[in-house]
Amino acid sequence: WGFNSPSNANRWALNVAVVSLAVVFGIFVYLAVWLPFIARVSVPWEIYCPNMIPAATGASAVSFVSFIITFWPAWGFLSPLFVSVITIGAIFSTAFIPWPC
Repeated sequence: WGFNSPSNANRWALNVAVVSLAVVFGIFVYLAVWLPFIARVSVPWEIYCPNMIPAATGASAVSFVSFIITFWPAWGFLSPLFVSVITIGAIFSTAFIPWPC
């Protein structure tokens, strides 16, 4: 139910997953914080930078598959299930962020 040793994990896939997850978080911060509060862009971001959502979707898909490849030596066929549950939990955790209404 875990890694027997640090060499059990696929480090290359883990690095790809972490970098692509950082890209997703960077795009989120750019759209949610930088554009409205720092750059004071009044145009909706769907018009101002329409390619951000496809880029974030691609990066999150790469991250999802890379995490499955990373955890496969430890969990085997349960890796997609575990990564899916963690991903859904991470997506729904944004409901707890206190956004101004």
